[in-house]
Order: sequence, then structure tokens, then C-alpha cells
Amino acid sequence: MKINKILAKLLLNMSFLIIVRESYSYNFVKKLGVDNKKIILLPTPIIFRIKRRKRKYVGIFIDKNLEYFLKKQKKNSMDFYSKIIKYFLKKHEKIILLPQVIGINRVPLPLKDVSDYSIIKKLAAEFDPSQVIVPPIKDIKDLLENISKCKFCIVSRFHSLLFVLKARIPFICISYTKKTEYLLKDIKLKRFCISLSKYE
Repeated sequence: MKINKILAKLLLNMSFLIIVRESYSYNFVKKLGVDNKKIILLPTPIIFRIKRRKRKYVGIFIDKNLEYFLKKQKKNSMDFYSKIIKYFLKKHEKIILLPQVIGINRVPLPLKDVSDYSIIKKLAAEFDPSQVIVPPIKDIKDLLENISKCKFCIVSRFHSLLFVLKARIPFICISYTKKTEYLLKDIKLKRFCISLSKYE
């Protein structure tokens, strides 16, 4: 581990400029001993536009990685997401289930599929398909198109959070990483972040 930090410091100090996306990474790079003049803290620039559409869905980003963190608390991700879906259905909302990770279709086997569709399909099977919708999403364009239809989102990962921020969609972030929490803290929206450790 120590050799990795030494190599990182050496390589980063050879860089002309280092742009980091949130204060957690900024502080990490500084602690490595990288020249402060080279480091710029800049929230991730999002170079695409998200069109404004009629927003009628609650978007729930499903995250396969959540299973690992919930297991530590002896909880189940299917139950976790089911409770969220049922809450919004009681409010007579239509729900759209969105993947945090689309997939690795272009990567040959034996790499495991990392997309979130396995859990999305299981979840959707529990509910009325006219109320809980699973849109076909092949690429980032499809994902952004569906995000644009949402009036509110539940997110957990860094990039899905960036997407809803860019689209100016109200959200709640269920966080299990420091990156998302620090980004929201940096832009003074930490009150919309729920740490997974507080989940009951």
C-alpha cells in the first residue's frame, strides 16, 4: 500500500494540472504530498444537455453494489428497494426503475455482468408494470432521455447524482461512499443525503 502512495505521488507531481471533483479527493491528493499549485477543486463538468420534458415519474436508480453494504447490516437490497417503491405507490406515483450501471456488453467473457438489470428485473416482477416501469436502456443517451422524464429521483452513486443535479431534478441521495457525501457537502446540499448507516 505504501509503494502505491509513493508511485501516485511521483506520477501526480509529474502532471501539469490535476482537477478533482470533490473535497474528499482534493484532501486525499494533498495528503499524498502533491504540489498544491497543481490541484484544482472543480465539480465534474457535465458536457451533455438533459432536455426538459414533461416530468411525471419518480425515478429510482437501482444499485447492485448496495447489496454488499446492506449485507453488513444484515439487510436485503430487494426489501430495501421494495419499501421505497411501495412508499411512492401509496402516494399514487408512477415509478421508473433506472440502472446506475448500464453494463459491459462490449467486454468479452469471463468478466461478470456488472449492470443493475438483474435486480431491476426481479424488483419489477413484484409490481404492476403499468405502475413500475423498466425502460429499455442501451446507452447513456437512453439513460438521459429517461432521467428527463422524472420529477424526483432516488440516487446512490456519484454519476447518477451528477445526472440529477445537471437536470435540476429534486432528489434524495442514499449514500454509502464519501465521494457522494463530500460532493453534496461542497455544493451545500448535504441535507438531501442519507447515509446508509442510518437506514432502519
